[in-house]
Amino acid sequence: MTSAALKDRVAIVLDSATGIGAACARTLAARGAIVILADIAVAAVTETAAQIVAAGGHAVATRCDVSAEADVAAAVGQAETEFGRLTIVHNNAAAMHSAAALAGELTQTAEFRQSLARNHLTPYIGEPQDIANVVAFLAGDDSRFVTGHLFSVDGGLSAHQGMYADLVGDVA
Repeated sequence: MTSAALKDRVAIVLDSATGIGAACARTLAARGAIVILADIAVAAVTETAAQIVAAGGHAVATRCDVSAEADVAAAVGQAETEFGRLTIVHNNAAAMHSAAALAGELTQTAEFRQSLARNHLTPYIGEPQDIANVVAFLAGDDSRFVTGHLFSVDGGLSAHQGMYADLVGDVA
């Protein structure tokens, strides 16, 4: 692991078997957090947790239907059993909009990807790691005075309506 910025912190990452969730889990662990990976895809989430542990991080995988709060509570209990008594502060960095989710994880046509690229305000389409970096920032001390905000991590895509015409075509 490369950092201790999140040492003694616990992160629960839902939908963490692959993609953005896995990138968030790896980044948080690389910065020293104990990571609970929760996903309905047990084999895949177990593999992602094993990769984190193999890299020197602390991670535990659990099956979780991301819509069930009871599953999150069970995941916390599993982490306490595995790692000992923990003080856990629960912060939710949900609803982060992402063109990376659209472009990187969903099967899209080449035309759709070109439309995304034309309408980003950054010179590239985002990757899962771009979202993971923001999540790690929000989990650390540098964001201690940030609260109640929705972060659009989308390369500026939501800052304008340019893509709308591309998606619906000419409306003359």
